[in-house]
Amino acid sequence: MVTPPLKAAVAGFGMAAACHAGAWRLIQGVELVAAYSDYGERDRAAILAACGPDIRIFDDYDRFIAESGADIVSVATLPDRHAAQIVAAAHAGKHVAAEKPICVSAAELEAINEAVRTAGVQFTACFQEFHYGAFLAGIDMVQQGLIGRVHLAEVDYYNGIGPWVQQFWWTRTAQHGVSSMVNCGCHAMMLLTLLMGGEMPEEVTSYRARSSSEHFASYEFDATQISLFRYAGGRVGKVTSCLDAIQPYMFRVSAVGSEGSIVDNEFTTRRIAGLDSARWSRMGARTIGDATVIGPDMYIDFLTAFADSVRSGIPMPRTSLDMAYRMHRMLFAADASADLGRPVQIGAAA
Repeated sequence: MVTPPLKAAVAGFGMAAACHAGAWRLIQGVELVAAYSDYGERDRAAILAACGPDIRIFDDYDRFIAESGADIVSVATLPDRHAAQIVAAAHAGKHVAAEKPICVSAAELEAINEAVRTAGVQFTACFQEFHYGAFLAGIDMVQQGLIGRVHLAEVDYYNGIGPWVQQFWWTRTAQHGVSSMVNCGCHAMMLLTLLMGGEMPEEVTSYRARSSSEHFASYEFDATQISLFRYAGGRVGKVTSCLDAIQPYMFRVSAVGSEGSIVDNEFTTRRIAGLDSARWSRMGARTIGDATVIGPDMYIDFLTAFADSVRSGIPMPRTSLDMAYRMHRMLFAADASADLGRPVQIGAAA
């Protein structure tokens, strides 16, 4: 018996949407059938280049959901539009791959959680970097217990998103970018969540700062934020999000456990015989810094895994709704702490 292909559609048409479209076209057993943009005519050439000449193009989201015939919808619009579009897709029985952040407020997070669970559809947050290479290797080492119980994890996201970057026009705004943590810190927050096994911290204290460089003067929020998390049982975590750095892009990670440590793409552990305890071992794995341009190839492993999740009905590993929900709870608590100037209690996940 021949299994019919899954039909995918892509909403939004910036850099991330083009990556989704290009990846879906390369995945066996998936057919890309439609694209949505508020500016269909303006984006038509870019959509056809990414999706092929036979793609159906919509400039109305409701029609896109109702008429595209898609089984899976990639939501890759501006962040403040994600929640309503995810909820609408879920209500229509569509499986959803949503770009990060999946929403921009705690109330929107609860609406997504209820809609997706009620609809019984599969969902993933598009942290594709945790489905290949050195990040995946590090997460897997932690999950296998190779460095023991992690009691300290630090994840730092440094970038210089100034006028020379394509998404600067919206990243810098309070409406679309929201905050440093929501806009880009979510990457680092998700990795911290995975390194800590999905455990919710008890409390967060968060501080903000901003560059004095004129390049970042138009930011409508402080573009640097650091958040310290206290977990039950004597564990701590730290997340840095810095969007106003004058330096090359850098995504740093360290995890310290009872049997070893991971620092970026190097590790040491007592649970592998023969390793020299005075030397670091290097992971033979692709790192996120190996790519100079974000492209569809970075999404293929991730979206292939999501297609498998849709077929099997088994939630996506690492970036499921449950894990994304936990991470966003931490994210919004961190922003609340920075706003209030005091520690904020987080509480258990629902």
